[in-house]
Amino acid sequence: MTARLPTPGADANNWGSVLNTYLQQSLDSTGKLVTAATNPYTLSANTNLASGSQPGLVQLSNDLGNTAASPAVVGLQGRTLDSAAPNDGDVLTWSASGTKWTPQAATGGGGGGGGGLTDLDGGGSATNYGGITAIDCGDST
Repeated sequence: MTARLPTPGADANNWGSVLNTYLQQSLDSTGKLVTAATNPYTLSANTNLASGSQPGLVQLSNDLGNTAASPAVVGLQGRTLDSAAPNDGDVLTWSASGTKWTPQAATGGGGGGGGGLTDLDGGGSATNYGGITAIDCGDST
């Protein structure tokens, strides 16, 4: 039977079957939305899931994980993110040996504790910041 809503004035003595078939496209036996990729009643693709052409339940995959109510970025372009908490000033660095992105102290140019530009608001008229000369056109105090 094709899933559809019962038709008023038709479907005599068949309303229950028609309605149950329709509801089983979206709901499990407890009345909750079917969230698996395959519908357990129809054994076909779940029509509740969002796609590029229709709204629906969002499935978190690839770089998104956790739950739909509390999603988390667990990867970056298909590569795992280390679960270690970063320190202030850390940057995300690729670890080929660990095959994941990891937080690491910044080195070389750039802000933070690794050198480079760190403070441009109070320097003199020709203060050097990590190889870059900043011209201060007045007193910032």
